[in-house]
Amino acid sequence: MSMRNGRADEPGESYEVNGPLVFQCGGCRSIVGDTFAWVSALQDLDVIVLSTIVRFQTGRHEADAYGSRFQRITCSQCAKCIGRNYSQHASPEK
Repeated sequence: MSMRNGRADEPGESYEVNGPLVFQCGGCRSIVGDTFAWVSALQDLDVIVLSTIVRFQTGRHEADAYGSRFQRITCSQCAKCIGRNYSQHASPEK
């Protein structure tokens, strides 16, 4: 795999990182978190989980099609949606 400017060439490609990273808003590039708040990555869902973020706002509580409740997290600088904060998770069907 080749990389340019520290990024993987293809979406979905991964590479090993040996050091701290910062996470930026995709809209305005404002820093919203770093690897010191890293909890996990869920490749199947294409998400990362952080324990703490900065420069954000939350919206009203919403429910998804599966019954989970969440608040949208938006960048406080440009208002782009950068994630969700789940407060209730739907139980998996048995």
